[in-house]
Amino acid sequence: MSVIVSLYNAEEYLSRSLDSILASTYRNLEVILVDDGSSDHSLQICERYSHMDNRVKVYHKEHSGLTLTRNYGLERIHGRYITFTDSDDYISPEMYEKLIGIIKNEDVLIAKCNWIEVDENTGAERKGMLKRYGKIPISRAIVGLTEDSRSFGAGYVWNVVFDYQRICELTGSTFSFYPNTNYFDDIYFQTSIYLKVKGGGICM
Repeated sequence: MSVIVSLYNAEEYLSRSLDSILASTYRNLEVILVDDGSSDHSLQICERYSHMDNRVKVYHKEHSGLTLTRNYGLERIHGRYITFTDSDDYISPEMYEKLIGIIKNEDVLIAKCNWIEVDENTGAERKGMLKRYGKIPISRAIVGLTEDSRSFGAGYVWNVVFDYQRICELTGSTFSFYPNTNYFDDIYFQTSIYLKVKGGGICM
């Protein structure tokens, strides 16, 4: 699986994020770190991790924003499955293993999970609003994202694993984020997949 981490001036949180990814119980990972022209020590942190673990690949580019940075990472993946992690996120060790297991066992193309938002100042936690729907057709997911976005994971991509190889084979297409958007870029990426996939399901 390819884990794409886009980062910009993320030195405060980056090590925590990478430690959580590399501690995943699903070990067959390719961690693609794309530094979007950081001016702090983010790139040096990335390079340190690449020397510690050969699953980590580091790329540095001129600053262009989140969507183009994610697309840069997508162009360099080798894994069958893909996911995205923001540089200030950290994951539970079982997340990837469980979501990939769901994709395999339920024969779906996409698996989503809930999340917890943590207030950095107080430590207070708030659970995400993703509802547990189980296995649903992708046509239902399109309606869900437009009518009840929050309970469908708000269209985020950092709580999702995609069977990207199979999606590309079924559609004859690759996918990317719409460039230079500040809002709804995650929803655009997911709906572009949903609209091209003729069948298949999603598990939430």
